[in-house]
Amino acid sequence: MSAIETFVFTTQSVNSTKSNLPLAPKHVEAWASYMQEHAGERSDIAVRYGWPADIAKVPEVAPAIYRRAPEATPVWVGTKEVVALGHDGKQRVLAIFNQLVAVG
Repeated sequence: MSAIETFVFTTQSVNSTKSNLPLAPKHVEAWASYMQEHAGERSDIAVRYGWPADIAKVPEVAPAIYRRAPEATPVWVGTKEVVALGHDGKQRVLAIFNQLVAVG
């Protein structure tokens, strides 16, 4: 899934502390809000640079990471802050992706 929706712009220090951990629910929520609020800008950038753009595919692929993750899976909250995904966190993330599908 290499569409513009999966690009994350961040500082080098944040990127290196996040590593390959899944995002904490609050970050997934912020990402989803941003994607919805800036759909036009995202589409313009994708067209300008010839990048694929398909927000509909994200909820098909991304939830699999969380669906299969045990509740003890570490998620990235912030620099030097990692917590377990937990049952509630898992349900919250899956609900966010379901909402993206509904809004489509």
